Amino acid sequence: KIFRALQATADPFILKNLKSYRQFLLLNDSKYSNDMGIASQIRDSLMANNVIDELHKGHRMLVWAHNGHIQKTKNKWSATMGQHLSQLLGREYAAIGLTTSQGFYTAYNESDKGVVKTNRLIVPIASQIEYYLKQVKHQNYFLSTGNIKVPSTINTHRLLGYGVTDDQFQAGNMIEAFDYILFISKTTGSLNHYLKT
Repeated sequence: KIFRALQATADPFILKNLKSYRQFLLLNDSKYSNDMGIASQIRDSLMANNVIDELHKGHRMLVWAHNGHIQKTKNKWSATMGQHLSQLLGREYAAIGLTTSQGFYTAYNESDKGVVKTNRLIVPIASQIEYYLKQVKHQNYFLSTGNIKVPSTINTHRLLGYGVTDDQFQAGNMIEAFDYILFISKTTGSLNHYLKT
């Protein structure tokens, strides 16, 4: 009843908040939220729709998100926001992936019962692209993936999620997933307002 009454409004602010609340209800519906594949698919498709809604003709937009959302290929759970945007926008969509070889990262650490920035990265091995990105003479660099060919033996790349894990690499070709790669050889954990002090 409330939604029907609000549908009559023309106020863009109210309409935008109404849409966001509907998305919140959908994402938290137990019919979908208990299945990671379905929940991920819904979340990324909604993210893509939200980007399209905000994109105005003749304008450019920069969307900063996790690699697992912006990549142009399927991630380990579902189709991604980047995959949807790439299909809708074609060559007008470009994805920049961020990766690293060694150091620390910020994530929820169960043993510390909070978000910490000193979670150790696993050093990549020969089947992981970061192993080869580290061989370049520069410590940190920006790389266009357009003309790079990767042998099938290099079949995983780093994908860090919300929590600390030893399973830091996923199957897939990072060169196909991104148009550009920002490689940082050695990282320290990023600052985050959830950090345990």
